[in-house]
Amino acid sequence: SQLNEHYNFRNISLGNEIPDNVDVLLLSATSDSIEANTVQYIKNFLESGKKVFFAQSGIKTDIQTQQATPIESNVFQLLKDYNLDLKKNLVLDKKCGSVQVQERRGIFMMNRAMEYPFFPMIDSFNISEIVVSDLEQILPFFPSEIQIDTALSNNVLSVTELFTSSNNSGIMEGNFILSPDPQQNPFLNLLEQDGKIISALSKLKNGGEIILISDSKF
Repeated sequence: SQLNEHYNFRNISLGNEIPDNVDVLLLSATSDSIEANTVQYIKNFLESGKKVFFAQSGIKTDIQTQQATPIESNVFQLLKDYNLDLKKNLVLDKKCGSVQVQERRGIFMMNRAMEYPFFPMIDSFNISEIVVSDLEQILPFFPSEIQIDTALSNNVLSVTELFTSSNNSGIMEGNFILSPDPQQNPFLNLLEQDGKIISALSKLKNGGEIILISDSKF
């Protein structure tokens, strides 16, 4: 409702060409491959000098069942075409949000807040990029790592990170354990890696841009 004070939003069908009067395309939470003609419509939109915002993780997660599975989609190749390599992993960070867990105390079940490194508390932003330079803090859920391919594609002008996790980070891949309890999830005690890229911007030579944030629910 706040954005609607300044912009006009509407849903569109990606089964057809994107209308000319759309300036920015918002795409989120792809969980499967999309039609080849839809991929081409998105590329045509970018190559006309317009902007696309992707909110997309590499992993599908369910905190209730504590299940996590890699997403299989041609969206990953679409992003790679613009030098954004979205990994099928999860970024964890000691600087993080919390979740409520239940524990028994005597005859009572009590709620207790536990730190949850799968919800990184982001406060490291690229101050040279105006789209994020004034942000103070955000909290993505189950983000994946973005790697930037330095060998730029012919139509890409530059690729820049927008924000990263802290230097107390880690990567979980292959075997996913979503428990917040360090006794059940010893990986939570091993968060000592450098910050991981959570969002990046790919600028095309024709003026088109892609912002990728590696959280499907962002």
